[in-house]
Amino acid sequence: MATQHDVPSRDFWTVTPFHFSTPDGWVAKQTVDHLAFMHVDGNTDINCAIGWKRVAGSMDLRRLIQINSLALKKRFPEAIISLSRYGRLRDRVAYMRVAEFDHPELGPYGQIYSAFFGPRFGSDRPVEFFELTGAFPAADNERMKEIIAIVESFQFRFADAKVSPLQAKGA
Repeated sequence: MATQHDVPSRDFWTVTPFHFSTPDGWVAKQTVDHLAFMHVDGNTDINCAIGWKRVAGSMDLRRLIQINSLALKKRFPEAIISLSRYGRLRDRVAYMRVAEFDHPELGPYGQIYSAFFGPRFGSDRPVEFFELTGAFPAADNERMKEIIAIVESFQFRFADAKVSPLQAKGA
């Protein structure tokens, strides 16, 4: 007799369902590289992207942040970090960084980077690692606030993921 498997389930899961909001004047779509790519209508240089990858369950958030920070410094050695902190995004331990650098084509640009894990199922099981990265002209505080609002609106929808609340708790 054949065995049935539900996906998502405790043994098999896809990207944990989530939702987010965008301000008026922004559009959102899925791309090959992003779960969601949002940008100001008519201007893709002002944007926010939701990326995702699966990492080892034993992986530490601080180590992943360190790797990302090194990649930023390699691409933009003169990048200035104006904010780098850990906090909480709802029930998730999260990290946020704000950096400014000179983009070769766009001039002074700002970047907001936020990262956190999805639900953990044990250190021997992979965990989903979410990264939200936004870009905006460095002097445009209103666009920076809009990107922060997008990040803050991110929320997992665990009821749709078919995982128990105990599995979904914490980072």
